[in-house]
Amino acid sequence: MHRMEQSVDCPISIFEGQENELRRITEGINAAKDIAEKERYAKMMLEELGILLSCRAHNEKDENCARCHRISSLRKTGADVVLKGIQLARKLKG
Repeated sequence: MHRMEQSVDCPISIFEGQENELRRITEGINAAKDIAEKERYAKMMLEELGILLSCRAHNEKDENCARCHRISSLRKTGADVVLKGIQLARKLKG
């Protein structure tokens, strides 16, 4: 997964904290040496993204909320692809 540059001025300030954690997790996925470690990080990514995607303060009319949701959705898709790739690799190995 690669790093995205974004600008989100979160009205309740959760994006900033989550962003730092998501960057750390992304670095972990990229640096992971084995499938189990990549899987662990991808699952962590999905958990953290769940916080942003289920934000109770989400306001469809706020461009920052919309941007946060788009970025989080794209990252979720990436984490899902990593997990599907791991499942496929295990199946082919099996």
